[in-house]
This record gives sequence, C-alpha cells and structure tokens, in this order.
Amino acid sequence: MIINATCIGERLSGLGRYSLSLSRHFLSSWEDKPFRLYINKRASDHFRDIRSGKLRTVAGALSPDCGFRGHLLRLMWTGTLGLGSNETVFNMSQLEASLLHKKQIIAVHDIIPLMFPEFHGKQKAYFKYVLPVALKRSLKVITVSNDSKRRIMERFGIPEGRIAVIYNGIEERFFHAPDSKKEDYILFAGRLSATKNPERLLKAYELLVKKYGVETGLKITGGRGYFREIPIDGEIFNRITFLENVSDDELADLYRKAALLVMPSLYEGFGLPPLEAMACGCPTVVSRAGSLPEVCGGASRYVDPLDIESIAEGIYEVLSNGELRKDLSRKGLSRARLFRWETSAAQHMGLLEEYLD
Repeated sequence: MIINATCIGERLSGLGRYSLSLSRHFLSSWEDKPFRLYINKRASDHFRDIRSGKLRTVAGALSPDCGFRGHLLRLMWTGTLGLGSNETVFNMSQLEASLLHKKQIIAVHDIIPLMFPEFHGKQKAYFKYVLPVALKRSLKVITVSNDSKRRIMERFGIPEGRIAVIYNGIEERFFHAPDSKKEDYILFAGRLSATKNPERLLKAYELLVKKYGVETGLKITGGRGYFREIPIDGEIFNRITFLENVSDDELADLYRKAALLVMPSLYEGFGLPPLEAMACGCPTVVSRAGSLPEVCGGASRYVDPLDIESIAEGIYEVLSNGELRKDLSRKGLSRARLFRWETSAAQHMGLLEEYLD
C-alpha cells in the first residue's frame, strides 16, 4: 500500500494535522504491514523523531506551503502513484486524487469549494470536474463527519456503503496543558478564510463593545491575513491582537487562558479548534452549521452564523455568566475525551487492512 501524506506542510492546517497525526501512528504502530508513506521535504521536521524504513520523502516543492504551484505539482505527482502496479493508494486529502489509478482510497474532509464557489475560484473546477470522477472510481471514501458524508452522497452520488465516517482526534498535548490563570480575552483560532465568517465576527465584536459595554479583548491566531480586507473601526482595532506563527504549545496555553473560544463559521466539515479548546477547559461559542452540532454536541453555546446579533448575544451570555462558563467547560472536557487520535488511527488501520496488497 502507498500512503500519500504529501499534503502535510511546514505550517499545519486542519487537513495537515489530520494527515500528520495519522501518519505518525501508522509509522509507529503498523511497522509489520506492507506499506510506504510519502511526505514532502518541508514536512520533515514533523517526523524528525521517527526512524522508519516505511517513510519516503519527495521534493519540498510539492508542499502546500508553496501555494497553488505546490497544489498543482502535488496533484500531478499523485497521478503517477500506483501506475504499473496493483498497489492500493490511500490519498489523505481530497486535493490529491488520481484519475488514472482506480485502486485508491480517498479522504474527503469537506466539499466547501462547491458550497461556496465565490470564495474558491481556483479549486472550484477541480471539485466540479476532477474529484467526482476519482471518487466514483475509488475503492472507498473516508470522511470525517456524518454531515460531510451526507453532502458527498448528495453531490457525487456515491453509495452510502462506500463511504466510511471516521472522526478526527485531539492531540494529547491539549489535554495535558499546564494550568494557566484565566485572562480576559475572546479567542478565535484556526485557518483564516472567508468561510470562517471573519467579517460578521468583527461586527459582532464591535456590537459587544458598543452595545453591551464589553471590555474583553479579542485575540486572533493566524495573523491579520484575511482581516486586512475588512475595514475595522479604530477603537475596535486597538482591542484586537493578531497572533502569527503560533505553536501547538502556545495554542494550548491560549485556549487555557481564554474566557472563551468563538467559531462562527459558515460551514465546517469537522472543526478541530472547538474540541481542542474543550480539552483545555475553554468554553466554546460555535455556529449551528455544518458538522459543528454533530461534533460539539451539548457542550457549546450555539449561534446563527448569518446573524451578527446572534453571534454577539451568544458571546455575551457566556462572558457574563460564570456558572454557564463552568458548565460549558465541564461538559466540553467530557466531550473532548470522546475524540482521540489513537481511536481514529485504529479505525483507519482497520479499514485500510482490508485493502493491503
């Protein structure tokens, strides 16, 4: 079996974290199985503590850190995998799918470019014309939530029996983060994009300050990035801290110290940040959209991502109610314990073993 983990970059997205966590488990727990796992050179630091004859490295130019060119080169390279052999290929991202090799398993994390084509000009054509062909020819599709499964079935006509739902997990470091004294800030964590709903988040925060008199600051990981396109009132801007290049340990500390995490996404195929926050004892305010209700269960305060007032009210309710914060923190920790990478890896390995050569 060939495992294609070239989607892991030096900087980790949610998709990269999925691929990295599973890859490390494969390399450490599956040594007796016939497989080899490919990464790109820029991801090598994530594996520097692993010594395995199963690990292969390809050019760093294929990394997602290289933007559109890296995605294109990775897709072209993926097309060569398994050719001339009977090996099964497991592509850990929907962005790497082969039209030439039928014996493949593809992980589809979401179909956001089809749901919000206005935000994904370059990926729209791939999801519309290339991915459907690859999925229909594949042996199996793995996805990360029942919501994503339903959308894949509806959009691509893939039979239910060919789609397996395996949830993501949470890294242990988030459960074992050192105790930190709470600070007075709202946290937004995750990759910045239009579907994360940044404009309504800022308008909701402005409403919190001007209508509710909230003095709590807002911290945003990932740098200013997408927010540069959004005009921000000077008074509001001075209350916002943009954080770049945040390590996992620093992120865990941010979760532990935050008054709450807010995630008002228009859609999530899974949504790791709320679970990571829950593992650190941080209350969460999230959208009632996509997979978030499925993943967060009864451990979050839900808001309407299209309603600025709803987002502001949800944040204010949690900020102003100490008992509610304690309740969400307690429920969140219990919820987070249901999602472990060990469990996810075991389920992946159990499925993949059926297709080992």
